[in-house]
Amino acid sequence: MAVEFVIDPYNIDEQGFDLTINQDRFYVQEARTRVIENLTSGTIRKLRLRFTHEIMLKLFSDYLGVKGVSVLFTPSPRALVTEIIKDILPDWICDDLL
Repeated sequence: MAVEFVIDPYNIDEQGFDLTINQDRFYVQEARTRVIENLTSGTIRKLRLRFTHEIMLKLFSDYLGVKGVSVLFTPSPRALVTEIIKDILPDWICDDLL
């Protein structure tokens, strides 16, 4: 009975998700159905939903703060490169360039 909302606007982590939520209403309704089923069934399997646009999380705001529901943000491309090279990138290198 755990649900994980992962915000991934840069498409960094595309695997291991039960459903990807984009701007298609069908996926939103399907995801809401799965969240309700997961939270009420008592299952120990974690339901992982990937959001390609942070704004789509607002459609699930009624689940935020519910026990068993968590929100994760994937790091930006800039943060990932900074971590790999263990140095600070110049300001002109933005996420869109990476």
